[in-house]
Amino acid sequence: MKGILSVCSLLFLQASISYAAPEFTPFIFGGSDVTTTDDLAKSTVGLKGSIPGQGSYICTGTLIANDLVMTAAHCVIDDHGQPIGHLDVLFGTDMQSAQVDIPSDASRANPNYQQVEVDANDIALVHFTGGLPNGYVTANLPSEDLHLSSGQKLVAAGFGISDPTESFWGGAQGSGVLRTTSETIDKPNYGRSEFSIAPSSSSGDCFGDSGGPFYLNHTAPLTVVGVVSRGVSEDCRDGGVHTLVSAQLSWIKQTSTQLRRISARLGKKRH
Repeated sequence: MKGILSVCSLLFLQASISYAAPEFTPFIFGGSDVTTTDDLAKSTVGLKGSIPGQGSYICTGTLIANDLVMTAAHCVIDDHGQPIGHLDVLFGTDMQSAQVDIPSDASRANPNYQQVEVDANDIALVHFTGGLPNGYVTANLPSEDLHLSSGQKLVAAGFGISDPTESFWGGAQGSGVLRTTSETIDKPNYGRSEFSIAPSSSSGDCFGDSGGPFYLNHTAPLTVVGVVSRGVSEDCRDGGVHTLVSAQLSWIKQTSTQLRRISARLGKKRH
């Protein structure tokens, strides 16, 4: 690997211009827009957070329950490992005109998350209340014995930039619009809990797609098998390394329970 970029594809927004933090990398370039009637649009959501002194940023996530979004750890904590102060879940295929915007009341990153080259544990859950907006459905989680293979195609979806030639600090073309593309697995077992995606000059994930899904298929019922984590270089065309959901099922189950308890306590305080 060429050395990991930290804070994978966070896309920072200032005024009407988006900026990418020069650390972990991912987005959908060379893909196609997702329509509101597409099954991918019904389980994939945008996340907008804010970090004091740095502004707002976007990530992508997957609905795995009526109150939970699965995303990347680096989308919910800052460079010092502290929780992001404010995080919204956006429903719609264009984040500028999202149909529904629900603030998260609790989130949690995998405590074993590290910015390392192998087994980064880059996964998090975001909790929200009020249920799913009309038309949205949850994606299925894989089984623990899921077997991926080299050369297998997966479906990626995300709200990231659409031009991989843009610099970190350039205007982020296409960010905030949900797109999809097919990506090819290079190494299905990149360490114990990750897989890698083969380089591609034509399409892939990049800045703003962080935390987004890798689905087994295009149509419902969708099964999410991966979480967009990071690129292997500053050029998104060089491929990436991503979180294997099947290796995180125990953590997902435990954390889902914890977040619901936290939300319930917060609800009681508000009343």
